[in-house]
Amino acid sequence: TSALKKTNSLKCLDGKLDMKITMNVQGTTQSVSYKFNMKAIDVQNPKSMKMHLDGTMNMVGQNIVMDCYMEDGWAYYDM
Repeated sequence: TSALKKTNSLKCLDGKLDMKITMNVQGTTQSVSYKFNMKAIDVQNPKSMKMHLDGTMNMVGQNIVMDCYMEDGWAYYDM
């Protein structure tokens, strides 16, 4: 509970995501992996929050490099 309160009181976030998802679909196994860096400012105010996310996603043997910027409720992607 105290960690959640502390996190909710932050104005800025800086984090890394490293995740792998494995799915079984119709007898075949597919894996999707993500590695992203994220920085966000003014996270307590949805109207003025800004976020930058960059990293790679690997699925079906392809590496997809992604860059995302979010501001004013709009997200801009470059893949």
